[in-house]
Amino acid sequence: LEGHFCNVVVTVFFEIEIGKYATARCCHFRKTLPRDFWRKRLNACLRAPVKHVARLNGFARDEALTYLPPDAMPVDGLPDCYVAERFDPPQPMMNSGLMPYYLMDGASIFPALALNVEEGDTVLDMCAAPGGKSLIFAEQLGHRGLLTSNDPSAPRRSRLARVLKEYIPNYIHDACVQVTSHDATRWNRYEKNAFDKILVDAPCSSDRHVLQDPKQLKEWSGSRIKQNAKRQEDMLVAAVDVLRIGGRIVYSTCALSGYENDRVVHRILKRRKDILKVIYPSNDVLGDRTMYGLHILPDNTPWGPIFFTVFERVA
Repeated sequence: LEGHFCNVVVTVFFEIEIGKYATARCCHFRKTLPRDFWRKRLNACLRAPVKHVARLNGFARDEALTYLPPDAMPVDGLPDCYVAERFDPPQPMMNSGLMPYYLMDGASIFPALALNVEEGDTVLDMCAAPGGKSLIFAEQLGHRGLLTSNDPSAPRRSRLARVLKEYIPNYIHDACVQVTSHDATRWNRYEKNAFDKILVDAPCSSDRHVLQDPKQLKEWSGSRIKQNAKRQEDMLVAAVDVLRIGGRIVYSTCALSGYENDRVVHRILKRRKDILKVIYPSNDVLGDRTMYGLHILPDNTPWGPIFFTVFERVA
């Protein structure tokens, strides 16, 4: 839907806490969402802390299992993922020297799995920091293929590089992983048909984070959604142009607004209509179906929000 949720999280906060901003936006949400949903259920879930899962390091799975807390339980539908009341910050393991697990929002794992990376693929993680999804791809590639993990921000890229070194064995890291600093929106100016699989986990409104950060909330404005959508569209166009025929792209955000989700996808399908098709998720995948993808919301899971769409290049 156009303006799906239209950043309901910020509007709800405005109505409750910053009343002078509420009138114009709240009228729209009362028309598009049941009042109890956006005012009570979703708002309360978005305010709650994210319940992270611990994803085991697949390069040393057996050893990593011994570093989980005693109450850790596996998560249905998420391989090698566990939940517990509390996880200690990971420390290097005794034998392998690698970190035992990576803590992340469980919903963010689904787009990475949807990319369907296989041994020998050439993979681009276009907006890779802090690195959790790149770790999944590195494990799927094994010792074959090439993973390019990109982030233009120097501080984020530094953290990304550190994570990859801490979790991936040196012989695989040195042979199969590279960290780059390119502007993702301009990637197609320098190469074409270069990758088999591309994840575009695009910078977005990050509604849950904004709601929990008073400083960011005060700086928020509706124009940011449109600015984000323009940048997201440019990234996705660049990704399509550097994808090989038969390759796959997953586009994902942690935004609520359909302006940054289905609308971006719709515009890409118009601009590259003869070479792309959408691969719709199977019925057993967690989340709510949208026009082009899947939206995992925190009202019925402990994670999210995460939206993602899967494309295949056909020409």
